[in-house]
Amino acid sequence: MRMEEYLTAVTEQIRCGRAREPVRRELASHIEEQADAYEESGMTREEAVERAVAEMGDPVEAGVSMDRIHRPRMSWGALLTVGLLSLLGIAAAALTAGPDDAYSLRNQAIYTALGYAVMFLVYRLDYSVLARYGRQAAAGVLLLLAAAVSAGVRYNGAVWGLMVGPFIVSVYGMLWLYVPLYGAVLYHYRGEGYRCFWKLALWAAAPVLGALACARTFYGAYLLLVLGILTSAAVWNGWYRVNRKGTLAALWAVLLAAPAILAGYLAAGRLPAYQEARMRSWLTMSAANQDHQAAAARRLLSGSRLIGSDAPLGVAEAFSDSAGEYVLVSLASVCGVLAAAAALALMLFLILKTFRICSRQKNQLGRMLGWSCGTVFLVQFVLAAAVNLGLLPNLGVLLPFLSAGGTNLVVSYALLGLALSVYRYRDLFPGEGTGRKRKTPSKGGQIASYTLLGLTFSVRRDPT
Repeated sequence: MRMEEYLTAVTEQIRCGRAREPVRRELASHIEEQADAYEESGMTREEAVERAVAEMGDPVEAGVSMDRIHRPRMSWGALLTVGLLSLLGIAAAALTAGPDDAYSLRNQAIYTALGYAVMFLVYRLDYSVLARYGRQAAAGVLLLLAAAVSAGVRYNGAVWGLMVGPFIVSVYGMLWLYVPLYGAVLYHYRGEGYRCFWKLALWAAAPVLGALACARTFYGAYLLLVLGILTSAAVWNGWYRVNRKGTLAALWAVLLAAPAILAGYLAAGRLPAYQEARMRSWLTMSAANQDHQAAAARRLLSGSRLIGSDAPLGVAEAFSDSAGEYVLVSLASVCGVLAAAAALALMLFLILKTFRICSRQKNQLGRMLGWSCGTVFLVQFVLAAAVNLGLLPNLGVLLPFLSAGGTNLVVSYALLGLALSVYRYRDLFPGEGTGRKRKTPSKGGQIASYTLLGLTFSVRRDPT
């Protein structure tokens, strides 16, 4: 059988078109290399190629094996979990709506449906395009953020978002969407030395400064934390030609200095009045200065039953337009503490599932994107849970898939869709540096073993 015939027979068995070309290219490379060895032993080129093809094995059997292994996948556990969280989010919106207010429920249902559409669209897309266009996409988000700073919708002195037609693209959503794109930026500079950290510092500082310019100080603080964690992961995994321990020490020295810079910002009176009052309330922790929403959250939780409630305990009245941030309090006070605990358990399971998706990914870009999405969800989960328990003042942090929101909710689904895309293509994109050959001596010649997209081939090199 000719080489082209063999390659065609193999790839015809693979149903996923995205996997055919890498398989064909790798197999052709191995056949050519094997043929070169036979040609050196005295065969003609045609005989060498024919023998190399014959020793690759049955093409139909090889193609069927590859089709079975390298096919798109769906994480059904993650999909079921986000479905349950979506239903709880809609239920919470209904609970916090006033008797004559159907807007919250309708808004939550519409944006949940839109979020599902975006999630499946991103899931179907090839995440590897971010290896080439990640910086351009990150720059696009920064341009949106700059437009919001200059011409955005303001509320209580802070920039709420950018008006695009009838919709407001929130600053909150922009910042979290930036995180996986920053992961792609980290990947782009892979293999460089210390000089790349000046570029990375600019890519990390730009959205943080944008958040401060929007008077979203807390957003900037936990965004800086997330970007620092991702940069640390890239350094620790040897992406750059630097001393890992020294670089990590310097990186975290800068990150730990951030609270001192924020304190100086507060002392200089550069924050909006409402943010300054909230931060002073949190720092002093005196009874007179306790955040009234945190106190209301603790009061409502302490009055909640294990299952159900005699009557709604005034969630909407206690939190006014901030009820969306206190979705767990809403569930606990109206449906019972077990309902809130179930929501937390589902969210934690989804976060662990996201990290598990990326931990099994051989492709470094896919692993970084999975880490990015999982880290966003984890930080939101921890901060929002602390706010709902009354341990922190209202920081404006939303629980993904649960809290009321427009573009914020859609961004959560987009991030999950990106993690699912990583899972979908985990057996289609090999890890960097795969396709290596190893040789072991044997009595009958030499065995060459090839790893091709997760499938191992062994062929014998006969010196005669």
